[in-house]
Amino acid sequence: MADDYRGCAAIHTMVESADPESPAHQVAARHELATIAYLRDLLVAAGYNDADGLAETLNLLADGAIITAIRLRNARPAEMAKGIAADLLARDKAGAASAGQ
Repeated sequence: MADDYRGCAAIHTMVESADPESPAHQVAARHELATIAYLRDLLVAAGYNDADGLAETLNLLADGAIITAIRLRNARPAEMAKGIAADLLARDKAGAASAGQ
């Protein structure tokens, strides 16, 4: 991880502008929602069964990995999140395949 890694601007903005009525907070929150929508579209296109739930879960996982990477100052949280994400995606695909039988 780069020494100057600072994480996600949207996360930082929402923390620093915790008031949900703050314009900065609202822009950052919209960014997070757009990220979830983008993930959902990718998951739908790839044929995942629970695209909505997976998109929200993967975004939560990424946010947690970013914050933990800042605290630990290494990339291990991203590596761990990648493994968890792979397991979640595999379970969804397996469930979709068995539901289609």
